[in-house]
Amino acid sequence: MEFSREQRAIIKLFCAKGENCVNIYRELVSVCGDSALDYSNVNRWMAKFKKVRMPSTDLPYPGRPSSSRTDANKERVENFILSDRRVTAEDICAHTGLTHGRVMRIIKEDLQMTKVSARRLPKMLDDSKKEI
Repeated sequence: MEFSREQRAIIKLFCAKGENCVNIYRELVSVCGDSALDYSNVNRWMAKFKKVRMPSTDLPYPGRPSSSRTDANKERVENFILSDRRVTAEDICAHTGLTHGRVMRIIKEDLQMTKVSARRLPKMLDDSKKEI
């Protein structure tokens, strides 16, 4: 919520001025009304700001990137498909190291390719066709 970030900035400002928690909470309630942070959150943020020089904005989360649908991966999948049109999604996964879901999403949404011919047989076959 954007409004809570602004309230955190206000808490940080009053904390730097040396105000106590009760006065900061009263000021937030007078300005923000019902949407003001409750006293326990004001107290928690004030303690964090006093303890560490902490930014009032949200910190980025560590970890792997949120998407593997990069242009390089899209190009690798497309080139692999164009080299052999009968390639399966599992083959593409093994070749590129991407997950099955990512490969399917790249194929369907980004490359806008569809499966034209099915490799499945019809359910009703004649006896002569079953022998083949």
